[in-house]
Amino acid sequence: MTDEAIARNEKNLRYMVHRVDTRTWETVEDQDNDRILLQSSSELPADLKQDQQEFYEQYAIGNTVTSLKLWGRKLFEEKLLEENISLHIKMH
Repeated sequence: MTDEAIARNEKNLRYMVHRVDTRTWETVEDQDNDRILLQSSSELPADLKQDQQEFYEQYAIGNTVTSLKLWGRKLFEEKLLEENISLHIKMH
């Protein structure tokens, strides 16, 4: 399946095959949480790594803005901002 995905230049399929290819999985003991994890020990091919890096860079700013928006909304919806301002005024 990997060869077919490469031949057809199907990057989404290549990501999927890389993720589910159990031939490269290793067991890792997580003693803190009393469990055993299965992790892939193979690296992404260079072209998929490059795509992944570009994706992270492209969406990093958007993720920051979204986080800030959600934080601001929570402040206003829970009236935390007003409480913090009132507390600040009382202290001075």
